[in-house]
Formats: sequence, structure tokens, C-alpha cells
Amino acid sequence: MYELTFEKLRKTNDRRSIEWGDHVPILDDVEFCAIELGGETGELLNVIKKLLRYKHGMRGGISLAESRQSIEDELADVVICVDRLASCFDIDLGLAVRRKFNKTSDKQKLKTIIENE
Repeated sequence: MYELTFEKLRKTNDRRSIEWGDHVPILDDVEFCAIELGGETGELLNVIKKLLRYKHGMRGGISLAESRQSIEDELADVVICVDRLASCFDIDLGLAVRRKFNKTSDKQKLKTIIENE
């Protein structure tokens, strides 16, 4: 199994941004990165919509087997864009996700937390 860390994603995403002819996202890029995230999220939701059409027997639907790869690809695009947006604010996604996950578990009195490594 391939293990990808948020740290590796950030470093690679930053390198590709430069290679693409852009630069590492900064606070001035918030609007672009937010719109990019919204666009990719919309593409994911469009695939889910078509899957729901199929589930309800409507025209224009696609089965889970037909939509699975598209869902996987669009989820990956969303994660990549979330990292680009987080980069604008110099947010460590690993720390942020762990903190928020554990905060919700604590609030709901759940035992499951993400441990510090």
C-alpha cells in the first residue's frame, strides 16, 4: 500500500505549481485556490448526481462500476486543491485534521482519536 503524507503532498504540490509556470500559493492566491477547490468539488458532485440518477432509475445515470474511477479521480483533485488552499495560509493539514478530528470526538464524548505519532 502506498502511503502519502500531507507533508509529501505539500512539497510535491508546490514543486508542480512552479513547474506549471505558477508559484507556491501565497495569501494573494486565496481566491483562485478557493475557486479551484469549488470547481473540483462541483465536478465530484456532478458524478455523484449521475450515480444517484442511476440509483433512482432516471435517465442520464451511471452505475457505481462506471462512476467509481471518476469519483476516485475527483476526490483526489479535491484533496490536491485543499492542500493548495491550505498552503496559502501556511496550514499544516496533518496537524489541522488531527486537531479538528479529536476536538469533535471530545465534544461528542467519543473515544476514537488520532494519536500523535
